[in-house]
Amino acid sequence: MATLKFENGFNGIYEVKDNKLILNKEDGLRPYDLIFGGIAGCFYSTFLEVLRLNNVSVESSEIVINGTKRKSIPTTLEYLSIHFYVKTNDDKKKVRDCFYEAIEVCSLIQTFKHVADIQTNISFKA
Repeated sequence: MATLKFENGFNGIYEVKDNKLILNKEDGLRPYDLIFGGIAGCFYSTFLEVLRLNNVSVESSEIVINGTKRKSIPTTLEYLSIHFYVKTNDDKKKVRDCFYEAIEVCSLIQTFKHVADIQTNISFKA
């Protein structure tokens, strides 16, 4: 369960379990920051499961995600870019295949695919 508490306009605290995030328009998180984090987290969790099922592993990874909202109402997500950087000692083709499979089965990516153009890319770190 999550709780959002707001005071004095868009100044809020988002509480989940023992974690708290500040939401506001100046220096806190904004709603789309949370969406991007949710999408990246969902994708990575799915990716790890696909890796496990294919007996493939990675040493480290980084996800860079950003997007834009539509100007017209409703201002749904219009464009989403997901760039995935990964370091692995396994076969890069197998890791790449797992990446694309995870994109196809990640529930949040599939949900947002109905309203946004989604571009994905994977790069391997040395």
